[in-house]
Amino acid sequence: MKRKKLKKTGRRKTLIVWITSGAIGGLLACFLFFGSAYLPRDFVDACSFASLTKKCSLCLNDVVVFGRYRSTSEDVLAAVAIKKGESIFSCDIRSIRSRLMYLTWVADATVRRSICGELYIYLTEREPIAVYHNGTRLFLVDRLGTLIDAEIDPCFRGLPVLYGKNAEKFAFEILEKIQPYKSVRVNIATMSLIKERRWNLKLVNGVIVKLPAQNIAQALNMLSKLVNGGHISSGDIVSVDLRSDRRIFLQLSDAGKAYRLKLQKSKSV
Repeated sequence: MKRKKLKKTGRRKTLIVWITSGAIGGLLACFLFFGSAYLPRDFVDACSFASLTKKCSLCLNDVVVFGRYRSTSEDVLAAVAIKKGESIFSCDIRSIRSRLMYLTWVADATVRRSICGELYIYLTEREPIAVYHNGTRLFLVDRLGTLIDAEIDPCFRGLPVLYGKNAEKFAFEILEKIQPYKSVRVNIATMSLIKERRWNLKLVNGVIVKLPAQNIAQALNMLSKLVNGGHISSGDIVSVDLRSDRRIFLQLSDAGKAYRLKLQKSKSV
């Protein structure tokens, strides 16, 4: 009878331990996914929750980063500021995200932690669309008009260079309108915003194209025809004024003026 009683008691203790461990694990999991990000840090410290999770082997094992292309791994890890082996609850998710948002290339960041001891970081990096010259130095510009203070990699040297006050803020709008006209897009060297109203384009052959403040699509369509037809590819033209809806005004170079005068004289003879 004693043996049966001891065996029954042992099973009961095992069952109690198993249920208790499962309950604690379940509570920790619920806390991890639903409440940890919103619990005040001082409360966690006061309850020694981080110490408890560390004893339960809920420690940081790895930091997994997605979407990192131009940000350095050193900068990302410095923003995380937590070492392997520390409790996963010793890191402040909101603070980590805030530090990541200060990185030059980061446009957005999401931070998640796993009950398996992994910290997941999802980055959305800025994509340069142009280069802005503020009068003294160059900055990369993203579609939101944000200046990216980073070294300009050779792969970005084909981007158009912007000039003019607040040109970076209007860059995406004008580039979106130019996008359908490939012959124009690939021939743009620089773009200057004039009085924050309209743009002047400088083509790779040096010709200045004056766009209107309104009806830009119509002007770009005409410019595309001129480029495709080779009408402004010679060195005889200095600028093309497309600000009028009815006429195109061409400014000739000195060589172009001389050639035109020569043609007029030959016709008169």
